[in-house]
Amino acid sequence: PIVLNVGVAHGLIHRLDQGTSGALLWAHTYSGFYAARLQFAARRVCKEYVCLSYGMVPLGLVLLDAPLMTPVTGPLRSVVSASGRPACTELRNVGHLQCPNGTAVSLVELQLHTG
Repeated sequence: PIVLNVGVAHGLIHRLDQGTSGALLWAHTYSGFYAARLQFAARRVCKEYVCLSYGMVPLGLVLLDAPLMTPVTGPLRSVVSASGRPACTELRNVGHLQCPNGTAVSLVELQLHTG
């Protein structure tokens, strides 16, 4: 199996959300490894997330389109910067909820178009 071949990075294809505890995408076979790598290289992989966000995000569709960079020092967070790499994320608010303690949260779908 591919996991025994050190020449192909042990089948590791991609780590989602590398700066967090993101999921790993792993291949068990050579055909799966190269097919998945090709899909990532061709930007054919659709990255979609669902999350709960504090506060009341406006209902509807919002396009976040701004260059992002990760500062050399400080926390591992991206910041908007003219010298950053292009980044585009589509945000769609699905609904609002209220926690038992009164905190307002929004259920949000995100689709990364770049990054």
